Amino acid sequence: MTTLLSFVLARLLLLVVEVGVLLAFGAWVFQVPVRGSMLDLAVLCVLGSLAFSALGLLVASRAQTIEAVSA
Repeated sequence: MTTLLSFVLARLLLLVVEVGVLLAFGAWVFQVPVRGSMLDLAVLCVLGSLAFSALGLLVASRAQTIEAVSA
């Protein structure tokens, strides 16, 4: 359980950095305004990250060999 929790928390920590860099880059280089609620964006990003992490864990748990995961 601890390993799974550390995997999810590491993903969420990286998510904060990735989204922050992308938003800052878009606003700085392309002058794209950030409109809407930051809370909505944060909730959407967290839900997406959890969904794709769950999908990755599902694929990893069902595969019998490493080759099957990458195929």
